[in-house]
Amino acid sequence: MLLRTTLAGRAVGPGNEICGLKGELSMKQRIITATVVAALGMFASAACAADGGEALFKAKCASCHPNGGNIINKSKTLKGIKDVKKITSKIRAGGGGMTAFDAKNVSDADAKLVADYIIKTFKK
Repeated sequence: MLLRTTLAGRAVGPGNEICGLKGELSMKQRIITATVVAALGMFASAACAADGGEALFKAKCASCHPNGGNIINKSKTLKGIKDVKKITSKIRAGGGGMTAFDAKNVSDADAKLVADYIIKTFKK
């Protein structure tokens, strides 16, 4: 018997036999499958966004701002900052010893993720 493999990795024989069942998926089964796949995608996306700010901070900022501090100017920490726009502007402009990050290095969406992470994490 000639077998082929579906995207899900199941062996399919002649007559669309999947796991010993004959026939194709019903419309209801297709809708349920599509709904589950979409839901998993949304949860994965939300999880990535939640971790994204932390991962970006660790990759781009933590070397100079460990634990929200500041190794260049100890009086200018990230602790207690509550303004996303202030943080994203500083990311873009740099200054005072800080490297500027243009949109090629840190996208606007990523800059907002970092700002949200800073506000959430370093409350004072």
